[in-house]
Amino acid sequence: WQNDVDVWAAINAKFPSFHFNGTTSMRMAPRQEMNFHGTKGLIRLTAPFNPSVFSQAEVELHSADMVVSTKRYPAENHYVNQLQAFRASALEGTPYGCTLEFSQGTQRMIDMALKKARGD
Repeated sequence: WQNDVDVWAAINAKFPSFHFNGTTSMRMAPRQEMNFHGTKGLIRLTAPFNPSVFSQAEVELHSADMVVSTKRYPAENHYVNQLQAFRASALEGTPYGCTLEFSQGTQRMIDMALKKARGD
């Protein structure tokens, strides 16, 4: 903690069917990457949060037989896509891809991690 800001966090969480490990920091060299490991392969996201600013958005599919398929999205802007999807949901009733309940669950996990870090 620096000035009541969590500038570095390492989270390890166990769920019924998977484990989560994550590190985030404002003090480390700029890098973004997410990996989803399964029994039959791996999915790697190269710029999950700031594509076009940090790097090109890419999805790599790594199969068990060591074949890697890469899909690139050079013109995508996730924040514009999210705003357009929210607008379509609010004005046209189009189902929104991320439910409020899902987001509340994410916030609960963040709150639990902060509580643990503070020793509450």
